[in-house]
Amino acid sequence: MALVYQVYSMIRKVEKANRDLKSFLESIRFSDFSRTFQMEGLGSSFDGLKKRFNDVIMDFQRIRSEKEEHYHYLQNVIEHVGVSILAYQKDGKVELIN
Repeated sequence: MALVYQVYSMIRKVEKANRDLKSFLESIRFSDFSRTFQMEGLGSSFDGLKKRFNDVIMDFQRIRSEKEEHYHYLQNVIEHVGVSILAYQKDGKVELIN
């Protein structure tokens, strides 16, 4: 009976880790960096994994924030330039105009 419980418990832990990994990858795929992973005490290896997930999410949040800050700075500089500026992509779509 104890063996059955141990196998069942191990399967549940693996399934939980797989769900968390799937959720983490979906967060990255859809650029949803608002999610955090709670440390639930499933063991030190799982806690370490979730900590790394949270670290990566925080890094993505920081990078996104920095990119947005640079974009707004560039927008501000372009708005105050005395010469007209028009930036477009290779396909001809206008990307930036002042």
